[in-house]
Amino acid sequence: MIRGRAPLLLLTALACAPHEPAREPAELCPSGMVHVEGGRLSGKMIGGFCLDVEEVTAAGYSACIDAGSCTPALGERPSSCTLMSSESGEDPVNCVDFAQATAYCGWLGKRLPKAAEWAWAAGGRERAFPYPWGTERVDLSRACVGRSAEQGTCRVGSAPAGASPQGVLDLVGNVAEWVVDREATASEAASGALLGRDWSTALPAAGELLPLRSGEVPPAVARGVRCAVAPRTQVLTPALGRWRRLGSTPRELPLLAELPATQEPSRPLANLAIFSRGGGSWWPLGDRYIEAEPAAASALGLRDPLRTSALPEALKHLSPAVPLGAKTLWRGGWSSSRQLVALDRARTKIAWEQDLSAYGSSYLDITGRQTFVVAIYGDKADSLVGFALGDGAEVWRIEGGDAAEIRRLDGLWTDGERGYAQGDRGVMAFDLVSGAILWSQVPLAEGCGVAYGDGQLVVEGESAIRAIDPSSGEEVGRIARPEAERGCRWGRSHDDGGVSAGSIAGGVLYGFGKPTKEGLATLSAIDLETGAVRWRRAKLDVGVLVADEDAVYTSRGGEILVALDAVTGDPAVEYSVAGEFSVEVVGGGGEAGPLLVVTGDNVGTWLMGRAPEPVPAEDYTIRGRLVPDEGIPRREVQGFDVRVGERWRKTGRGGQLRGEGRARGAIAVAPHDERDLYEQSEHVWGPFYLFPAAYVVLDGSGDYDVGDLIVSRWYNE
Repeated sequence: MIRGRAPLLLLTALACAPHEPAREPAELCPSGMVHVEGGRLSGKMIGGFCLDVEEVTAAGYSACIDAGSCTPALGERPSSCTLMSSESGEDPVNCVDFAQATAYCGWLGKRLPKAAEWAWAAGGRERAFPYPWGTERVDLSRACVGRSAEQGTCRVGSAPAGASPQGVLDLVGNVAEWVVDREATASEAASGALLGRDWSTALPAAGELLPLRSGEVPPAVARGVRCAVAPRTQVLTPALGRWRRLGSTPRELPLLAELPATQEPSRPLANLAIFSRGGGSWWPLGDRYIEAEPAAASALGLRDPLRTSALPEALKHLSPAVPLGAKTLWRGGWSSSRQLVALDRARTKIAWEQDLSAYGSSYLDITGRQTFVVAIYGDKADSLVGFALGDGAEVWRIEGGDAAEIRRLDGLWTDGERGYAQGDRGVMAFDLVSGAILWSQVPLAEGCGVAYGDGQLVVEGESAIRAIDPSSGEEVGRIARPEAERGCRWGRSHDDGGVSAGSIAGGVLYGFGKPTKEGLATLSAIDLETGAVRWRRAKLDVGVLVADEDAVYTSRGGEILVALDAVTGDPAVEYSVAGEFSVEVVGGGGEAGPLLVVTGDNVGTWLMGRAPEPVPAEDYTIRGRLVPDEGIPRREVQGFDVRVGERWRKTGRGGQLRGEGRARGAIAVAPHDERDLYEQSEHVWGPFYLFPAAYVVLDGSGDYDVGDLIVSRWYNE
């Protein structure tokens, strides 16, 4: 569990007693600020204002984070930001963007200085000096400049010889400071600029005007903040507690999403049964929602369903994602239309919403205990953004780029403690609360993939599988691969010779070997501690592979769910899913657990668990009739190839069809698909014929009629 720290902040406001008229502050400027008299600059009058003597420190900004009014300033490289690197908290906060700088000053009742105000203060009251302190040349006693990346910033106020006539420190060097260069209007938001050279600036030539250098944008690690305010304004004064770096004591966010309960199965795997075939209500299960019919939910011990009939119209296209105590997080859309909405369940009112379209296209996301993390696709590089589950606010961001730990992402997952990302720079781990990168760039060759589970992580290699310590990213073991099994396949598509990534449960890695042309492969169970192979099972499809403590779920024949005993590899039970499908183990379910969610291309979503007794396979007969569409001769539907379950049948006179078999689940009645027709007609001009597939749910009846199936013309062009 990630434990947040208690807030360190005491806020003291200059509040008025009841029924007492407000009084002006006794001082012209609040504590820690000085008055800068107005004057004329470039033909424009500047009024007097109060300006912070020092740049905002990491400790000061951290207090705003603890108060819930600021988001962590972590930039592209969080480890280089003072919120995570400062030993004392007295370094200037850096990695701050314009919105964060604005929020910080606003939290105190202050504001960012205007560009003209900052320039006036930095050039002396009469704008007579090239530097804030006068005409003397810059040296290290007057400004924190000329430092290496390893040295970074200086403690605020450590160059007193560089003070302005009013006593303002660090107007040159240390960090560049955000100012407002265009104020907000009715149609446009305010925009910011950065003024003042930073710690990485080389010592300039004599007479060079240091503070203003237009067109330059310093890196995130050089962006800081200083606040201004009108004279005699009431402001908040934060009393700072003991400094703790953000990386060691992450911001305390509400622990809203509970982890799913784990349990030992009490019923045998052979008793696997379908409890619900989709539809019904949404029920909370651990950190997610599953859809089930009321009778099935009751049998599985599920409680407190969502009242979807009372949803606001704006949520009709969304699906519930995460239980948040008194709220529910909903999500919907795809690519550039993603949306997050937190709904107050008691009042069926929207508590907060986040439109991800403003961030760009997104395809991958994960949910932590306190944050929702989204991978954002960019034209040149991808990024990761963390949103607080409590209020939907962005709390951190990891920017990708040529010099960053990430560039392109194609995998994102969590073990409940950390987040992990996989891409063209290998594998990295990050803190789900702060966005701090814990380790990165664990090598991953082209076509290779990653397997994870049960607190373990392995990376596929050409000649060996490497075990990685999830907490450090260090290699802690290696298992050599047999000569015949070498090569990377977990990260390739099935059409390119790839297989499903390995799965880990109970200290065992389950993984496919090299597939045949037909897409079949041998599944091996490998002990991760010893490297010994416990068992092998041949001729399985490579499209599905999921494991838990006592079962391994895979597929056969492209549409048969196979549950294997994890100890022996022997098949325990099979279910026909009438097409391609995916499997997820979701836990819960009481005696019927652990539950599975099986999502089929043709049959929707099944909720499966373990019944008190095994479900017997059903002997079935399926009947129907092919009917030619207008313009198609009736003779064309006689002798037509029709697939019924796993077998091909030919229709009789008049298009009559009949198929028999024995199975559990659902059966497809289907023609050759378009891929088959392309292969058959590669050198032949059509026409060919298709009919819409029908799907029969086996319910114990034994005899089923799919009725008339209309055959239409299909051309190969």
